[in-house]
Amino acid sequence: MTTPFEQAKAGQIMWKPGAILGAAVQLIRAGLSELDKGRSYFGPDNVSEDYEYNGQGAAGTTIRLMLDDNQIKHSDLHRPDVGIVHGRRKSLRPSAHGRRVDLYELCGRAKAEAFLVRFDPTWKREQRDWVDEVKTTGKVDGNFVSVAESEKVQR
Repeated sequence: MTTPFEQAKAGQIMWKPGAILGAAVQLIRAGLSELDKGRSYFGPDNVSEDYEYNGQGAAGTTIRLMLDDNQIKHSDLHRPDVGIVHGRRKSLRPSAHGRRVDLYELCGRAKAEAFLVRFDPTWKREQRDWVDEVKTTGKVDGNFVSVAESEKVQR
């Protein structure tokens, strides 16, 4: 028997797949951005304030799916000196009025980048990615890795 949450999650996937995928791309980008800054953790409030989640519960559904797919994991970080207590902190957004948010960690940089290669056409790679591509495929396709080339690299 399915729970009401599972039914709601299935409904959002069926009726709003673009919203769910868009939120996943934004969360992965936020995680990579924080990783580049030297922090292994991120929260949904690290997503740009310009981005609006399309639909109530889209962020929660996206996070559940990403947890189930092992794209992200709960952070166990505990640093009370910076306001992080057992993987939670006050939201960085003033509009949240200090609401506590869960923190997450990417399960792997390569997995996160592969996700963006497949689902975010605006994602630009860094120079080290170009070097890796040249070593494995012998060519660079602009600023992006095409799906065909990323599949060749995986084989």
